[in-house]
Amino acid sequence: MQHTPTNQNKSANQNKSANQNKSANQRSSANHRTSADQRTSADQRAPVDQHSDSRAPAVSPQGVRRGRLGLMAEWPPTFRTLLVACFTWALGFAAFERFLSPFLREAGIPVVSIGYFHALSGVTGALASAVGGLFADRLGRRAVLFGGRALRVLGWVLILLFPRARWLVPIACVWGFGMAASGAFIPIIAESSPRGQRALGFAVTGVVEALGSMVVPVTIGAIADRLGLQAALALAVAPGLVTLYVITRLEETMAGARTADGREPAGDAPAEKVAVSAGLRFLLSPAGRGAAVMAMIWMVTGFESGFMAPVWALYVTDRFGVTYAGLGIVATASSVGAILGQLTGGRTADRVGYSKLMMVCLVSTSVTYALIPVASTPSTFALMWILTSFTGYLAAPCWGAIGSSAMPRAIRGAIAGLYQSLSSAGFAAGGVISGYVYLRGITLPFYLFALCELAMLCLVAAGLRAGLAGFSGAALHED
Repeated sequence: MQHTPTNQNKSANQNKSANQNKSANQRSSANHRTSADQRTSADQRAPVDQHSDSRAPAVSPQGVRRGRLGLMAEWPPTFRTLLVACFTWALGFAAFERFLSPFLREAGIPVVSIGYFHALSGVTGALASAVGGLFADRLGRRAVLFGGRALRVLGWVLILLFPRARWLVPIACVWGFGMAASGAFIPIIAESSPRGQRALGFAVTGVVEALGSMVVPVTIGAIADRLGLQAALALAVAPGLVTLYVITRLEETMAGARTADGREPAGDAPAEKVAVSAGLRFLLSPAGRGAAVMAMIWMVTGFESGFMAPVWALYVTDRFGVTYAGLGIVATASSVGAILGQLTGGRTADRVGYSKLMMVCLVSTSVTYALIPVASTPSTFALMWILTSFTGYLAAPCWGAIGSSAMPRAIRGAIAGLYQSLSSAGFAAGGVISGYVYLRGITLPFYLFALCELAMLCLVAAGLRAGLAGFSGAALHED
């Protein structure tokens, strides 16, 4: 299951869908489901943030208890603007995430070639994510987020204008370069979330993205049945353009950056130039072992998302023979599960601990993935998919929360970029083999998904047992 914020929460998310989806959003959140996209867990409650960005006021327990509207009133303006950008982006991202593979196959492109398209976009995305993270620490989060999103919108336009095999390589490269945004997206969420409520911040952004994802598939499917997929996807480009405008209204959150009116933010020291290799050196150091284990989890999440991206919609249409509108309804089921899971998981993660929540959810999703091929009707499949999405996204906020907590703020963009880079590399590997595996048996991908969940379970257990930063609650970076 992709767990990354859109974009970048498992497409990315999917990152896991690329995007941003295990985006993301990546589970990308992610992307993809990346997406984008983000799950982890500490063995004890996350400590109260003592060093948060001064622009992020604390949220009182009373505000949390008052419900979502009361909480929203107390959240930082930058975070509220970010939620608008997340929603509008999800409208476009979800349309292409769910319907790109059917669109390309309808255009006469073989399934294996579709898998290669996702693989190549993952390879270029791996490079773009690392570079984007470095630029996010030097030029600012907002500029990198805008540039990455603009490239992805350009990729949407190009694939609609030139849906032919000879154009797949350059379009996949443009598509992948858009992943540069992931190096800025995760830090913006971490640095603008309410003080002491980081996991909740990641959860809320994931819920907002899921709400957009829930609205889109049914609408796009109904339009596609009447006007064709190309016309329906063309309409999905508009929300991407709106997102670019909203991003220009975001406050910069990088330490030492000037506010919108040109003032230096109170409480922030001037930003220092960060060495290009600082993020990698930290991951290889003893202090960065927790972040390094989380990086491996992101890579497995990316692999799962890359494998899922080309085959999910094809499985639904091939197994059950549904129309595009029917495919949209089943896709909406996934969004329902994601919303319910993140609404519950955000607050739960901050209270019971990231590692514990992750381990319970990974065990559950490994079982449900293995059972999904048993579903013999679209309605049964949709119900099982809701359950899988719910259990998977229950821990999704932990992906971003533990990753951000295990890295210093000064190099957060660089490491977040490396996270997404590894996720994109995994996404590429999953995309390469997805078409071949699907042709050998359309139910085989779900058993592979279950194995991926078990692999991440082992990594979380290892991090918890070793008492690594983020997993055990020790030495957290809450600034």
